[in-house]
Amino acid sequence: MSGHLSKDPNIDLYVFNRSNRVTKRWLKDFNGLEFKLSKDTKNKFNGVITCLKDDSSIVEVLIKNNFIGLLKSNAFVIDHSTTSLQLIQNISSNKKFISNNISFFDAPVSGGEVGAINGTLSIMYGGPNKTVSYTHLRAHETSLHLVCRLLLE
Repeated sequence: MSGHLSKDPNIDLYVFNRSNRVTKRWLKDFNGLEFKLSKDTKNKFNGVITCLKDDSSIVEVLIKNNFIGLLKSNAFVIDHSTTSLQLIQNISSNKKFISNNISFFDAPVSGGEVGAINGTLSIMYGGPNKTVSYTHLRAHETSLHLVCRLLLE
């Protein structure tokens, strides 16, 4: 999915994987910058898109590794993982999410690796009833057809 985003020259795309090997392999095939998480990180992002294996992985990345500390006020998190309602409630009630007005959008995908490669995934999308005015995010647009276009205005 990030491979499709890497084709848009208007998106400054940083990639992070808990396995450095996976990040290096991705960067050989797609356009983007490697994001190295450290205590000295100065970057602040408008949003983050995650696709992880389970609830504990999302908590590890967003909370324990402090990715939410790297988000600007009024930023967004779009999560493409399959997660529990309990996780969504925990994330949405997190003090850092609330104090920085960070929106959490639950957007699990269906279609598998082949769908991701071909740009034919189905995305179920839910979250707060508010808008994000600072970006237009085109998630999976191909020249043949538009699978999902999230216009966050």
